[in-house]
Amino acid sequence: AFLAHFDHDLSHSCDYRLSNSMPSSTLYAEIAIALPVDGLYTYCIPNKMKLRIGHAVLVPFGNRKISGYVISFTQTSPVAKTRPIERLLDPSPAFDPAMLPFFQWTAKYYLCGLGEVIATALPKSFRAKSIQVYVATEQGIEALANESISHREQAMVLREIIAKPNRTQRGIQRI
Repeated sequence: AFLAHFDHDLSHSCDYRLSNSMPSSTLYAEIAIALPVDGLYTYCIPNKMKLRIGHAVLVPFGNRKISGYVISFTQTSPVAKTRPIERLLDPSPAFDPAMLPFFQWTAKYYLCGLGEVIATALPKSFRAKSIQVYVATEQGIEALANESISHREQAMVLREIIAKPNRTQRGIQRI
């Protein structure tokens, strides 16, 4: 466990703090997932996250993390246990809320998911996307300092990640 995935932060608390961007009683956000799935998914809003309709967010979906779009806010959740939004992908909304009725009409007309419609409608530069990067853990840094890593290749990769953090898997494979 010398490397850690930087984008796996499940420590968000969902204790709600008021935000100027959401109604004062909001606890949850309805998210359209950017996949060919029907319906909206409810996620807990972490306490310091300020959201608006149209924001692109990263959410847990099954055993992976998927981009989605904030469609609405609600005080209640249809399920007992609600997972938190992982992260806001861009401080500016990906689309204007005035476009939402058009996206909803398109999804209904073409029988496809709302998130899929939004992702397709956005220019490539606006589409929510995420990459996985690696950083050295404290345990890995200590092991390298104590020369307790037995495999030469592991030590070499770890040195490179310490020297140039936030490498992708592709960047690590080039080493």
